[in-house]
This record gives sequence, C-alpha cells and structure tokens, in this order.
Amino acid sequence: MIFGGGILGSSLFAGCNNDDPVTPDAQPEIVFAAKESLDVPAEGGPFQIEYTIENPVANATLSAKCNDSWITDIDTKTSGVISFNVTKNETAEKREAIIEVSYADIQPAPSFKVFQIEYTIENPVANATLSAKCNDSWITDIDTKTAGVISFNVTKNETAEKREAIIEVSYADIQPAPSFTAKQAARPEEAFTITISDITTKTFRTTVRPGDQEMYYLLNIIPSRAAADFKTDDELYQYDIDFYTDMDATGSGWQSWAQEYLEQGTIADRLIENMEPDTEYLVYAYGVDPITIERLTPISKKTLTTLAPQTIDTKFDIQIVSTEGLNIDVLVKANDYDGHFVAKIYGSVDAADTDATVLEKISESWIDNVKIYGWMGYTAEMILSQYTFQQSRKIQETLEPNSKYYIYAFAVDDEALRCSDIVFIPITTNDTSIQH
Repeated sequence: MIFGGGILGSSLFAGCNNDDPVTPDAQPEIVFAAKESLDVPAEGGPFQIEYTIENPVANATLSAKCNDSWITDIDTKTSGVISFNVTKNETAEKREAIIEVSYADIQPAPSFKVFQIEYTIENPVANATLSAKCNDSWITDIDTKTAGVISFNVTKNETAEKREAIIEVSYADIQPAPSFTAKQAARPEEAFTITISDITTKTFRTTVRPGDQEMYYLLNIIPSRAAADFKTDDELYQYDIDFYTDMDATGSGWQSWAQEYLEQGTIADRLIENMEPDTEYLVYAYGVDPITIERLTPISKKTLTTLAPQTIDTKFDIQIVSTEGLNIDVLVKANDYDGHFVAKIYGSVDAADTDATVLEKISESWIDNVKIYGWMGYTAEMILSQYTFQQSRKIQETLEPNSKYYIYAFAVDDEALRCSDIVFIPITTNDTSIQH
C-alpha cells in the first residue's frame, strides 16, 4: 500500500483464530480499543492493545502470538491488555505484522486494515473543522476526529488489477480542495494455476501450470480434513515434511523421498485415481529447491469434492442355517437384485461400540480395502470378481468365545463402491455356543 503524505513507520494489526471450539449460548467477542489496529512509529518501543471481552466463557484464557521477529515480549497476563515490544525499523520500508489472539470460539477478525495520514494545518482558521471523504467503496470508515490524523480502512483487493482512490479533504474554504491518493496493489499472482475436471466417485483430472516453467515443484493431494486446522502455508509445508520423514525408512533423509516426487513444467490433464467417494480433497503445489526442498513460493491451492455413489434400495435375507458350538453356517440372499454385493461376518467389535459405530467401521473398512486393491493395480472389475458375490453367498466360520459379531451385507456398484444401506444381524458367543 503506497500513500502520499506522512505514513508512520510501522503498522500492527490484530486478528483472532479458533483454537478451542465451544458452543456457548452467546458467542464471546473481543472488542479492541484500536479497531483491531495500532500504528506505531519507526522508533519502536513498548506498546499495548486494550480490549474487552463480551460474553466471556468461564475458565477460558486469552493468548496471543506473532510470527514476525520484530514483535517481541508479547504478554497477556494483565486482564484487558495485550502488551508487546516493537523493535526499531531501520529500513525505509513500512512494515506490518499480525498478532493472532486466541480465546474460546472466536472466529477470525474481518479482512481489513487501518491506515492513517498525518497532517499539519498552517494558519488555522478559528472554529473550522476538517473533514474527508472518498467515493470508492473499498475505502471505508474515514475518521478525522483526532487532530492531525486522518485514519481509514482499506478492504482487501481480491482482483488481479491494482487500484487507486482519491481521498478529498475539506477545511474552511480552501480551494482547490486538498486530496491524497491511496494506491493498492493487485492480488498477488499465483505461482501455479490449478484446474480440476472430470470428477467421478473415485477419480478426477488435474492440470497444473507453473508461472515459471523451469521451477521444480511438489504437487500433493490430501483429504481437506487433514489440513482443516492449518492456518498458514508453513503448517501445510510441515505436514508434507512429516509425511516424507515417515516414508524415510532407510535413513537417507526426507529430502531424498521428496525428490522422488519433484515435478517440472506443466502437468496436463493428469488422471488422479483411488480417491474416496463423497470426500473433499485439497490439491496444492509449491516451488522448491530441488536439493534442499526448501519451499520457495506461496502454496497454490484448489479444492474439489468427489461424487457420492448413487444409492439403491436393496434387501437381503440373512439366514443362520445352523450353529454347532462356535461353528456357524450362514446363507445370504439378494432379493430382486442381480448386481454385486459384499457379505461377511465382522468381529472387530469393541465394548463401547453401538450398531451405528460398527456400521461406520464396516463401511470405512470396505472403502480402505478398495483403495488398497487399487494401489495394488486391481481394476474395479477385478475387485468385483474376486471379493463380491451375486444372488447368494454361503458363509461358514468358527467364532471366538465371549465375543460379539455382526453378519452383514450391502450392494456395490460397478466401481466396487457401497451403494446401499448395510443389512445386519448381531450375534454373540459365550464359552461354548452362539446366541442370536
């Protein structure tokens, strides 16, 4: 942001994050005395932000942090005050830092920043007041109440075009009216353009175009839930480092594993397979040093949600044909359905499990199996032919004593994905027999 006039040497902005979700009747709110912003001089020194908490939460504590090294000694011990030290700005550039404040379930602060212009009036007119206005909607909350200062808010520029706004100042009968221009840069250009197409239940295609075709980069895809708590690119980058570190069983270093996945140039229409159905994924890319794998660019991101399988209303008859001791014979028949189905006896039941939690485990287990088969090179047709049944299935097993089991069945579609409700019968065993 570049302005005419005297800009202070440093600007500080306060925001909030969401570390410990709670759901009180009335949501807590932090109200900052400085409108979420504090301008400080280039000389630095100790400073404070005063705040009040509306609808406080019992036993909740407030904390604050800042990732910029020129903000130090943050202290929240005094109720209603966040104190910190600002080191002297030895450069000719204005700088900004964000202090993140955590308290209960407060959501992130609005995306705006406060700026101010200092002025002096030569030969002031008695009883005259100064005012200012701007016709551009992205300049808001112009305030001239403080003598010698015009402050205003600047909303975030979400466009690819830089923009300018004129703030006009009125004082007595000065003509022409003095003014200054606020200049705002365009949204930073993404290092990568990521496009998604042809989304199905288990696959999609992606094209990745780096702005620098010579740059090495990493492209990764994870379920969005894995990154749900990440607030910064550094956290996502660290997630990748942890992944490569876990892969490094030989001790050659995580960088050597990451190097196996390096990309260069445009990835055109790549097919991504073995995804979970009805799941949101995060596709992201960033430039790296090919040797150290140091991240060199911001992370470009794109999200997508795979399709949910079409469900069908299918009935199954589960018949316990006979039991002898801990041996059981079961016959599962599909009613008016000639497609493929899965039928098994599930035994990994914990004492705290309910029917609902067991059915969720059964469903997730099948999803995981299909993914593993896919990684092993199995096609959907191979999975259907080797691990599913049609019309009926006989099951004969010997069960463990003093355990709980579920006999279950569900239909699967042509992609080997579950496409019906799970029909089940719970059974238990004692030392010597089966109860059902």
